[in-house]
Amino acid sequence: MFMNFFRIAGDACHLLSFLVMFWKLHTSQSVAGISLKTQELYVIVFVARYLDLFWNFLSIYNWVMKCIFIVSSVSIVYIMRFGVPHKETYNKEDDAFPHAYLIVPAALLGMAINMDHSSPFEMIWAFSIYLEAVAILPQLFMLQKQGGASSLTSHYVMLLGLYRLFYLFNWIYRYATEDNSCKLSSGSRASSRQPSTSTFSITTSTPSGKTSTRPSSSPPKVFSNVSCSSSSSVAVHAPLGESIAA
Repeated sequence: MFMNFFRIAGDACHLLSFLVMFWKLHTSQSVAGISLKTQELYVIVFVARYLDLFWNFLSIYNWVMKCIFIVSSVSIVYIMRFGVPHKETYNKEDDAFPHAYLIVPAALLGMAINMDHSSPFEMIWAFSIYLEAVAILPQLFMLQKQGGASSLTSHYVMLLGLYRLFYLFNWIYRYATEDNSCKLSSGSRASSRQPSTSTFSITTSTPSGKTSTRPSSSPPKVFSNVSCSSSSSVAVHAPLGESIAA
């Protein structure tokens, strides 16, 4: 997994944003000024992005960060919906941004613009990227409607902004320094492609006209009479006594 300063700084800001949020929920026992819709969008983002959590292992760091993002996001939504006395302080009227207008376009973009149109998981991953870019809008809409925010809420929004900024720099840096620009997405996914193999068959002819065939996993050395078929099978005809190396 490719690591650089921008990636680490972005993850640090993201983790700090969770700490600030949990600190606010613990000290104030209130969710006033917090958009439940934004938090629910983040749950959708991280669950969709990390569907490969149980079968795609890149590193301990990557796996732990995936778990932290999912568990933290789900925990915040749970506290806001069911926590006591937190749920009594949620202002549904101010959290009125139509978040369906964010989910549907992000889903359409995920299907239309991604790196592998034959892979459903690639489409879902792209959907999470597009949705995360706009997930903060309900929170900003709520703050604008209320005319301000507490210091902890402001710090939370600022840390989320820094997280996205550092990740933007991370992608630019990786695009400029890595050989394959497709590695921009390799922080959370690993290629499942396996190296392709070809099967070769080697046929030897005797002076009497008899032939014998044996399979080989590697191509034979050059002979004067070689025939190839579209199925990656190579037939080699050599007089008896000549050596055939696979």
